[in-house]
Amino acid sequence: MSLWKISVTKRVCFNNVLIEPGMEVEITSQMYDSMNRLPIVCNKDINDAFKRKYGIDMERAGLLSPLYLEARLMGEEKKELSNGASLFAMMLDMFT
Repeated sequence: MSLWKISVTKRVCFNNVLIEPGMEVEITSQMYDSMNRLPIVCNKDINDAFKRKYGIDMERAGLLSPLYLEARLMGEEKKELSNGASLFAMMLDMFT
């Protein structure tokens, strides 16, 4: 099981439903492809999470789409930071 954070990427009002950047939900899922991407379209878990947290039926409103949502695997930010900054952090530790 992996933890995913689903974030709204842009402000959209469609079918009388408004979503804005900053709206986020977290779900656990084993569904992802070989490139660690979570399928967003027709994903019942994502739709249920938005219903619970915001009372929005994203699928019915037509907003359950990668055009409006971004899925990130939790922990990826830390990996990217540690790979790029590890040498700098190690040098900084040597001189402090």
